[in-house]
Formats: sequence, C-alpha cells, structure tokens
Amino acid sequence: MSFALPRLARWLRSTSTFFVTATAACGGATRLIPEATEEAEITPDAAAEIIPVSRVQGRLNVLAEPGADTYLSPVVVLLQRITGSDRPAWPNRVVRVVSTTDLFDPPFTAVGAGDTVILVNEGSLQHRFFSPDLEVDLGTEVVIPVAPQGEYRSVDFVAQGPKRLYCSLHPDEVFSIFVSGTPFYALPERDGGYQIPDVPEGRYRLTIWSEVVSGLVRYISVDANQRNVENIWIDSKLLGR
Repeated sequence: MSFALPRLARWLRSTSTFFVTATAACGGATRLIPEATEEAEITPDAAAEIIPVSRVQGRLNVLAEPGADTYLSPVVVLLQRITGSDRPAWPNRVVRVVSTTDLFDPPFTAVGAGDTVILVNEGSLQHRFFSPDLEVDLGTEVVIPVAPQGEYRSVDFVAQGPKRLYCSLHPDEVFSIFVSGTPFYALPERDGGYQIPDVPEGRYRLTIWSEVVSGLVRYISVDANQRNVENIWIDSKLLGR
C-alpha cells in the first residue's frame, strides 16, 4: 500500500536565519485513546521469534527568516519499512476518538491502515457523518451515525491518505482522519517533539505528511541497541502556497 510523495529537496542553509518550532498538534476537546488490550502470554517458541524494537524520537522544526510563513499543522511523522526482519505484520489497533463537547472539533487524528476506529460522542447532539473519500475507497455510500452519549465502531479506514468526514446535520463540522499506511507514525506535540515506539530494527524511510508539505525526509537505520534520535528540519520556503 505505497504512495508517491514529492521529495523534500531544499534545505535552508543561510546563517542569517533562525528556527521556529512547528506547531504540530490540535487542541480542544477531541482526544485519541488507544484501547487497552491484554498481553498474550509469551511461550518459549514465541520468545525465540521476538525481534528487538526501539523508540524513534526527535523534534520537527521549521527554519525560517523573520516574518516567514511557518504554518505546518496538522502533521504526521511516518516510518516506512524498507528492510528488516520477516516479522509478521504489526497487529491492528483499536482507536477510540472521543468528543466531550457537542461537536467533534478540532477535527484531526491519525490511525494505521486496517485499525478499528470508534467514534465516541459524549456530547448531547446527534451526528451523521458522510465521506466522499471513503465512498471512493469502498465503492459504496458511507453513512456514520453517532448518537448522543453513543459511539460508532468502524473498520473501513483502509486506504492510505487523509479521509474527510462531513456531518449532514451540522454543515460546519468536518472531521478528518489520516490513514498512515504504516503502524509506525506519530503526531508531534505542540513543541514539535514526537515519539514512535516499538520500531523493529531495520532500514526505513522517514517521511512527513501535512496539507502544506509532504515527502521523504531521509533514509534511516533503526538499531535497538542505540539511541534513535531523528530531528527534522524543514525550509520555510517549502511552505509557500
């Protein structure tokens, strides 16, 4: 499930510039909660197949001259596997997206392809989402009702890319889910910091996605015995519209 992104080909080298940390996370009442699962008992045979994993972390920064446009939010950092062990596909997760207000706002999160997504409405309004993006992916009409104080479970987020959901009952409400296509991804914090846990040893493409700029940052090697710090620096000139 690959996708082509324009490569980030220009990097700011001027000594007269300063850097601004990218604002990369949404605030508000909507929150993303991975659902807890019980750990399977590890048998001797299973233990022999365990692959060393590591955490990849770093900070996303925008280099900019005074007054330059540094807007980059929302943004997702991704690792796309090139080489490594023949470990089976990473298990899909159950992700709960919870709104504590009457609207799913601010409207952005990210999931892995094939993850089960549960929209939980703790507010008092009825929602009825539809999505042209999902209709293209699935070849059928998509209607997602979310009752007051209710929830809707979906496993239909399978094709990579941003998926916009619109509420037919509230015209101004738009809820977006970015389907990463890889289990190794992160939404950076407001200070640009990000962490991707449980990454198996191997070779990866480090990429980013945003509505402003997307593409390959560089190729990296992940070693479970080393500290994997991968800071990302982006030329603000790439953010021009």
